[in-house]
Amino acid sequence: MKLIILITFITFLVSTYAEVQQLTSRNWNEKVKGDYLVKFYAPWCGHCRRMQPMYEELSSKLSTSKTGVGKVDGTQERGLSAVFSITGFPTIYYIGPDNNSLYEYKGRRSVEDIVEYVSGGYEKDEPLSFWTGPFGVVGSLKWFMLWLGNKVWVVYEILEPYLGRWIAGAVVGFGGMIGMSFVIVGFMVWVTKQTQEIKRD
Repeated sequence: MKLIILITFITFLVSTYAEVQQLTSRNWNEKVKGDYLVKFYAPWCGHCRRMQPMYEELSSKLSTSKTGVGKVDGTQERGLSAVFSITGFPTIYYIGPDNNSLYEYKGRRSVEDIVEYVSGGYEKDEPLSFWTGPFGVVGSLKWFMLWLGNKVWVVYEILEPYLGRWIAGAVVGFGGMIGMSFVIVGFMVWVTKQTQEIKRD
């Protein structure tokens, strides 16, 4: 009896861990840690639908590794799609172990090929540029705008029942304009420092 319970519990843990994570702008930082495989898809995309069984099998295959597997609905998460400059579906990215380097997977869409890629094959490719990639200069600004947009929406939802739609919108908009002026100054300072460090290296 105890053996059956133990086997059931282990099976539950493995199946839960193997599940493809549904990623959003709100749970990204919580879910995506370390090396991670991310697929951007659209529900209407035929290639995406045909690829889904393979992607679920891939998640099970990688369940015992350190590589996480997730997917992003590009039609719902337009902010994340903008951060990653998505222009078509499906698009697969691999985030390296340093959680900072990003590679676009362009190989065959098979379990074996993708497992080989995340197991070290990605090292043959060049990661996306620091300046234009989602974890670089421009990307950092996009991430911040995405984060700020989420926070602004939360504040609006809190104020709207008490102040009404128009007044709550005006308050949030005015506060956002003041905040953005500080953001722009801070971002320019950060870019200057990053440029100086790259030149020194």
